[in-house]
Amino acid sequence: MDLTHDEQLTTLKTSLLDDMREYMAEGDVEHDADHIEECGRVLDAHLAALAAAGDRDAGLACVRETVLKLNELNERAGEELIETGERETICEFIIRAGALLGHNTEDEDVTEEWREGSGRLDPPAHAALVLEVLLAELAREVLLLRHDSEALEHPRAQHI
Repeated sequence: MDLTHDEQLTTLKTSLLDDMREYMAEGDVEHDADHIEECGRVLDAHLAALAAAGDRDAGLACVRETVLKLNELNERAGEELIETGERETICEFIIRAGALLGHNTEDEDVTEEWREGSGRLDPPAHAALVLEVLLAELAREVLLLRHDSEALEHPRAQHI
């Protein structure tokens, strides 16, 4: 299915890029026209990759890649390119594209896991937190084993 001809996707993308241009024209911002055009190219690439995805898992991998690219682009643009309104439009665009191909439903936010600014940890911070918790648990287990081992080596422990 050629998603580039879907009227709603075209309208969402056009509106998004026009809003970004308007915001840039209003005043002192860190992003420029190149950032806006790159956003459009990322969304176009998303549609092409999603159309080639064979199943839900491959579709979600496309979503992840697109959201992370957009997060990185927004960071390079001084965190001003993608504000709350733009984020919602981008999410609607991504969700609609996936729904048209049957990878998700229209009311399923497949972007949330990787979005920055959504109130969730970004993936690297989440992974670091999980690793920290696992290492703390491992250290506790090592201390318990060491304590048990020392108790067995003590002469009084052998008589118990």
